[in-house]
Amino acid sequence: MKPIFRAATPDDYPRLREFLIRIFRAGTDDLFLRQEQMHWKYWEPRPDWQGPRSFIVEHDGNIAAHGGVWPMPVRLCEGGGWIPSFNLIDCASDPTYPGLGMAMVRKMAADGEPVWVFGGTPAARAMREAGGFQKVHTVGIHGLPLRPAAMERNRLAFGWRGVARLGRNIKSSLSTPAVPAGWSAVALSAFAAQAQADGEADDAWSGSRFQSSLSIASYYERCPVATMKWWELRRDGKRAGYFCLALTPGQARLVDGRVGDGSSIHWQALAGLAAAQARTEGAHELAAWGAREEVREGLDKAGVRLRTTDDLMLYDRLKRLPAGETFDFHFLHSDRAFLHPGTPAYLW
Repeated sequence: MKPIFRAATPDDYPRLREFLIRIFRAGTDDLFLRQEQMHWKYWEPRPDWQGPRSFIVEHDGNIAAHGGVWPMPVRLCEGGGWIPSFNLIDCASDPTYPGLGMAMVRKMAADGEPVWVFGGTPAARAMREAGGFQKVHTVGIHGLPLRPAAMERNRLAFGWRGVARLGRNIKSSLSTPAVPAGWSAVALSAFAAQAQADGEADDAWSGSRFQSSLSIASYYERCPVATMKWWELRRDGKRAGYFCLALTPGQARLVDGRVGDGSSIHWQALAGLAAAQARTEGAHELAAWGAREEVREGLDKAGVRLRTTDDLMLYDRLKRLPAGETFDFHFLHSDRAFLHPGTPAYLW
């Protein structure tokens, strides 16, 4: 029987869950497999994506492949219109069907939507390249210890390496640069965040082609496994940007942010204020991603140091996005904004 490609529905959840457990070798209690989380991620309406967000390939009545859509509306040019694009998540295929995974991706992007993927094993990257994905650029993964002693208490082992790590992290925590004078942050409700988005132009903040998290804050706020909060940035009392933190066990993730002209000094202010709010929220560590050089520099100046990098890749069959551009890719452009094992998983 020929494989059948179709959109998954909530009725498919039990079989899809068992398929993902088998292919990913996941635990039966993993948070990303919970029914409320899968429903929010794939079947709860989102205003920025009208089509399905979960697809399966069936063969002889069994699920043989799955691909998930994490919407990333992108502008073709500054001040221009939006086109749909998405990050490919929860992509899994039965190894007895070689090539089925990439065939499914092409079906998912049949209308020419750009498809992004971030990270993965060297073998996965090689398979993507063979299927038409190209490396766009690297993304820096940054972190700042906020409560080093609490971090060590949550680790399974301490030992001499733990002593050295604790000393290093205490030094990093205590030597965090001060926020530049004149900058402050004011908490926003999801309702107020969306109201701000309704009143601003698409290109109100420099440096990003992707849609602001403010525009669908109420959707993000309903995430079952992480708490999303927004703050308005102010400089000398005037609105200068915003940032969003996702609070997971032990960690605050700087998942989205825009500030002023997007320069490194402005990003230093944003990151410094995000770190201060993360401490207030009780986080042990602040994590952030930085793609553009000025973002990375701003994070570093604020003490949020580079830990590692990973590759951002793109499948753009119609060549709608310019080659050689560095995209302002952040946590919220991926399901890693909220994924966690249920216990702290620190960068440092």
